[in-house]
Amino acid sequence: MKEYGYKKDFAEQKLMTSGYRIYTVMDVTMQTTLERMFADPATFAYGSAKEEDIPQAAMVICDYEGNVLALVGGRGEKTTSRGFNLATQAKRPFGSTIKPLSIYGPAFEKDLITWSTLMEDKPTLWKDKKDELAGNPPDYPNNYNHRFEENPMTIIDAIKVSKNTIPVQLCELMGPETVYEFMTTKLHFSNMVASAADIGSHSMALGGADTTLIDLTAAYQIFGNNGYYTSPKLYSQVLDAEGKVILDNTSSDTKQVLPADTAYVLNRALWQVVNGGGSGARAKLSQWETVGKTGTSDDRKDLLFAGCTPYYTAVIRYGHNDNTVISNSVEGSHIQAWKKVMEEILKGKNPATFDLDSSGVEQREYCTESGLLATSQCPAKLTGYYKKDFLPEYCSHENLSAPEEDDPFEDDPQPPSSSDPSPWDDDEDLGFE
Repeated sequence: MKEYGYKKDFAEQKLMTSGYRIYTVMDVTMQTTLERMFADPATFAYGSAKEEDIPQAAMVICDYEGNVLALVGGRGEKTTSRGFNLATQAKRPFGSTIKPLSIYGPAFEKDLITWSTLMEDKPTLWKDKKDELAGNPPDYPNNYNHRFEENPMTIIDAIKVSKNTIPVQLCELMGPETVYEFMTTKLHFSNMVASAADIGSHSMALGGADTTLIDLTAAYQIFGNNGYYTSPKLYSQVLDAEGKVILDNTSSDTKQVLPADTAYVLNRALWQVVNGGGSGARAKLSQWETVGKTGTSDDRKDLLFAGCTPYYTAVIRYGHNDNTVISNSVEGSHIQAWKKVMEEILKGKNPATFDLDSSGVEQREYCTESGLLATSQCPAKLTGYYKKDFLPEYCSHENLSAPEEDDPFEDDPQPPSSSDPSPWDDDEDLGFE
């Protein structure tokens, strides 16, 4: 239709009757495995959840050149041909999977924050204009657990437990227009509304805007390949019956949308979400390094996990067809299902960690009270990742309160030895009321 100006009916007729040969980029073995696992209820079995509690599901797997190697647009056995595909056609909210893309990526790139920058966990907007006019304190956004930290918290801790308040503050600081432009121009999200003014800070920061699963999967490439984005590709060529090329999709439009140092820091931050006591702990794979982000949409109508391995990016989404609320008993099932699928998909692949450009990044200790680079006088230190050309100052440790005996967050740059479930497993996200 786009290439030749055909009407839809005529294009479909040509496709079905002209003897075209369509060369997909699909990995047949991977596609077969994904279909088999999505047809098996055991893939989604979880705790005390009943079969009827498990919502519909879809999943997309891409390589780091934008090739869509496998996708499934629904759970269970297929009963129709050319039916509605939840992976490519459904336009649903990002949930908190949007935060690394829309907020933390640009904020790190613009040197507005570092790994250990301290910010207050508090509402900064008004949900009701009347409250603002009346001079009442801000009451929006809330956090998923409806709790706020008494003391300022580091950016890495905000990412790990998926705070809502801090991304909204950063979105206001950068401006929704800047965030909207990055998402639509650099990452090619085409299903958002017409302008940033129509979306607002809460949607750009917390995932109220809509996307397809295939576009979300493609965007997460940037966290596993030094910041490069390639538009998702389903086919390479279409030839007619005589072998003439009708459509040529062999070239790839690849652009670096985040600098390598920023992409590396974000990769390590998303490592903490899975391996450092964050909300995605259940996604940790046995032999392949895994980073990623969880997501929950408004009123728990969607559950997502977007993950990267050294070989592939993959995103799974749960959601009922009638858009009803997902049962609490299912919480975490989508992450477990993602893990089951990826363990099967990666069988036969060599164990691997990410091989990224870290030349512009330094690993440094920071003071947990000030968020500044640690000195010998700082009683509590953790290790973070920093862009070499934007390091915090050294901590003077003046006028700081004594550190708490037990740090509520574990922040270890190496994988923890324990495989116990994280206290943050039961997700996070929007906290809309």
